[in-house]
Amino acid sequence: MELLNFDHALIRGDFFYGGDGGAKLAIEYEGDVWMLKFPKSTRGRHNPHMSYTTSPLSEYLGSQIYAALNIPVHQTVLGIRAGKVVVACKDFTFEKGRETARLIPFNEIKNAFMSSDLDSYCGSGSDTLLEEVLATIAAQPTLTAIPGVTQRFWDMFIVDALIGNNDRDNGNWGILRDNATRKQTLAPVFDNGNAFFSKRGIDQIIDAVPEEFEGIRVMPAEQKYFYKQVVALRVSDVFELTVQALKKDTDERAGQSAATHPQPAPGGDLRAEIDERIRAAQDDVA
Repeated sequence: MELLNFDHALIRGDFFYGGDGGAKLAIEYEGDVWMLKFPKSTRGRHNPHMSYTTSPLSEYLGSQIYAALNIPVHQTVLGIRAGKVVVACKDFTFEKGRETARLIPFNEIKNAFMSSDLDSYCGSGSDTLLEEVLATIAAQPTLTAIPGVTQRFWDMFIVDALIGNNDRDNGNWGILRDNATRKQTLAPVFDNGNAFFSKRGIDQIIDAVPEEFEGIRVMPAEQKYFYKQVVALRVSDVFELTVQALKKDTDERAGQSAATHPQPAPGGDLRAEIDERIRAAQDDVA
């Protein structure tokens, strides 16, 4: 995999991004605005196994899995800036040189809706109580007018669980409002940087997995950084579980059996690539 060099990318001083997952920088790439996400220092976490999280790689790989499952997700590419591995995420509110849409996170929608029914409201827009979230999705007028909101919520619920992304709070998904037409649609999935044990070192993960990965311990640090995500994928068995669930769901919706109408396995090419990388890692240290 080729890493792009973003050292000389034009910095966009008119775009800013929040969050606690590490530094973020707006740059111009291929005529559009992209957000560079940097790894966050683990200083203060008392983890001697690593100096920085692997969140950029987790963001990229988690997004690739969403794409392999045909769930709309933001575009990501891996690169290098200032000597660190970063992930560039395309700003989906910006197209062809202009800002085209506003992202409205779910917590803002929930806060406005739930506050109108104070008798049943026990928190705020940020609270993730399932009953409140589902009530908002089912009855808030803006959301009920947008197709597929309930399906998207459960898609994220399942995939995030499978890839170990524990940071899907109410501010990390939402809708887009077109600046010209005011039409509102679901935003693509974004913010997958907490997937695949991004705050744990490779040796900590190998401690909990089969002996087939022991050879990775003696790899140079730069190789171990990338193979960490591969090991995390194999531990979670994300592809087998997801493919089974998707096939079952597809068969039930179509009213057909998989035996009569077999479906191709989503993400097959990506899984084959992962298996090939594992074999290559084992050959390198053999």
